Parts: sequence; structure tokens; C-alpha cells
Amino acid sequence: MWTLSQHDAAAAIAFVIVVYVGWNVASSVVARRAVNKVLADQVIYEPPSLPVLGHTLELANNKDHLHDWFTEKSLAAGGRPWVLRIIGRPPTLVLTSPKEIEEVFKTHVNIFEKGPDIREIGYDFFGEGIVGVDGEKWRQQRRTASHLFSMNMLKDKMDAVVIEKSLQLRDVLAECARLNKPVSMKSLLSKLSSDVFTKIGFGVDLNGLGGDVDVEMEHSFIKAVETFGYVFQSRLQSPMWLWRLKKRFGLAEEGELRKAKKIVHDLVMEIMKKSITDKNAATSSKQEKDLITLFMDTMDSTADVMEVRNAVMNFFLAGKDTTTFSMSWMIVNMNRYPRVLDKIRAEINSNLPELVSGELEAPSMSDLQKLPYLEAAMRESLRLYMATVHRAPN
Repeated sequence: MWTLSQHDAAAAIAFVIVVYVGWNVASSVVARRAVNKVLADQVIYEPPSLPVLGHTLELANNKDHLHDWFTEKSLAAGGRPWVLRIIGRPPTLVLTSPKEIEEVFKTHVNIFEKGPDIREIGYDFFGEGIVGVDGEKWRQQRRTASHLFSMNMLKDKMDAVVIEKSLQLRDVLAECARLNKPVSMKSLLSKLSSDVFTKIGFGVDLNGLGGDVDVEMEHSFIKAVETFGYVFQSRLQSPMWLWRLKKRFGLAEEGELRKAKKIVHDLVMEIMKKSITDKNAATSSKQEKDLITLFMDTMDSTADVMEVRNAVMNFFLAGKDTTTFSMSWMIVNMNRYPRVLDKIRAEINSNLPELVSGELEAPSMSDLQKLPYLEAAMRESLRLYMATVHRAPN
């Protein structure tokens, strides 16, 4: 039976929700009016949209082929900037030309930042790491990261891990070929990048490539990270007030994120505690260095454990999926353009014959410098199928 106390509690919750949503809607209206005036003065192209809702419904209906939808709108705009409107969010300016992208990311990089909305959306995933911050915090972490990635110790570690896992992937593919067994390259490349980034970043070998090729990785850490990616994309495509509301009450995918965050946090903190113990041990000079250890060695004495955690998690989150994505498209493009594939093979035969003969099992980073055409093909694939990003003027 519905009691009076239950009725009062429900009414109180409903009141809080109405006030919360109302405040967010009012705030977005004020912000939208200011931006609308600027856009109107600039006479920027805007695809047809619904009153109030903007492109929200159209975007939701096309979420399974989002990049195709963006491509269609960009073609309709003739390569010019165009305005995307999502209810509850400030208007977004979409750029597609190389010149405009260079303006934002190079010429005026200090003006265009991630912006408060993207920082808030990404905070639960990136914290105060380099992917989630702007301004001086970003510059400071970039200096630290640049120093780390220029260290021979880290370069040697990366080289060794990439070669080890590349050979493991080669053996898996050779066995599949021997059995005449079809295999999902995207799945294998995802396992490869997961293995590489966890071993370099945390010193942990998940050995995803050692499992069944027909089964996706079941490790709780990887599953939690996949939840991160799904929820992050969901937030990007939702009105700010909607995902905030879901987060506040742990609803739908935001409830899944709470569990995923705990899994990731617990595992990373456990690894960090072990690294700290090893670092303080007498044999620490002989320990194999991973990114956590190097960050703790490099960051100043005022850095706390969460700073190190954020730094390493940003490395992992920013690298794993983008690497899988880029390698997958490279495979697709080599199949689409056999002429390019033939040239890549010819370059390897000419410049690294020992790799073809079997004298060299896998190329090192220095060996890859001998393959400029392969690098050019990879860069072209990255240009055509890049990971998209967001910036806001400060």
C-alpha cells in the first residue's frame, strides 16, 4: 500500500529533479543566447534542425553510424564550418578543413582549449590528467610526459614489449592460417593494444593474445575500460543536464560507470602500492621499469598518488582504443588499395630483407625508420580516419 510517508518522499524527489533540470535548462538558455549572437554575426552554415531540439533526435537516430552522419553534414556544408545543436548543450562548431584545424590546434592553440563542458564530461575518466585539463596544468603534464618519452629506459621498454607482443600476434595469425580459420582482426588488434599498454603502463601482462581467438577479452579491468569508452561517448551525445541527472542517481549507464570506476581504481592502486614497495626495497635498482615507476621517479616530491594514477591512466585510456582504431583502419585500407600494399611489401623487401628472410624476427623502432613509404601510408590512413576531438575558445 502507498503510504503518506512514501508519497511525501516521492514528492520531495520529484521537486528536486524539477529544480535540478530547470536550473540546467535555464543556464543553457542563457549561454546559448550569447553564442547564437556570435554565430549569427559570422553567418555560419547550419543544417536544418528542429526548434528547441536542434539536431538531438537526428543525432540519436544515427548514433550507430555517427561518423557517416557527420560526413554527410560536412559535405552539405561544402567543407565550411557548420553548427551542431543538441538540446541542453551550447552550439558546437564542427570543423573539417585542414586549414581550420591547424588554426585551432597549432596557430591559436592557447586560445582553443577543451572547455568546461568537455572537462566535466571527461573528469570521471581522466581526472586531472593531461587529457582532461587545460592551461598551465596541461603544459606542466606535457613537459613531464615529453621528458619521460624521451628517456632511453622507456624507449627500450616500449621497444621490447611491442616486439614481444607483435611476435605473439604473428604466431596467433600463423596458427589461424594453418587451420584455415577466419579471425576478427579488430578483436586481435584490441587484445594486442591492451596487452602492450598494460605491460608498458603498469608492468602487468594480461596475455589477451594467449586466449581463445574467438572470445573477446574477459579481464575485469578491460571490461571496465570498455565501459569507460561507452559512457564517455554517451555523455558526448547527451544533453548535459540528462547525463548529470543519471550520474546523480546512478541510473542506466552511469550506474555501470560507478562499478567500472571502482574496478579500475582498485586494480591501479594495488599495482601502485606494489611499485612503491619495490621502489623502496633494496633491490629497486634492478627492478624492471614500467610507466608507473618512471612517473614516480620523475614527478616532484609534492605529487601525490592520485597524480601518478591519473597520469598513467591517461596514457592507457588515450592510447589503447586509438591505437586499435588506427591499426584496424590501416588493415582495411591496405585491402582496399592493393597497389599501396604492393609498394609496402616492395619497400620491406628492399630495405629490410632480413625481416623477409627470417634473420630478423620483428623490426625495432630504429628499423622502422628505414620504411618511409610505410610511415607515409600510415599517416595517410590516420588523416582519413582520425580520432575526433573537441576544443572550446577560452
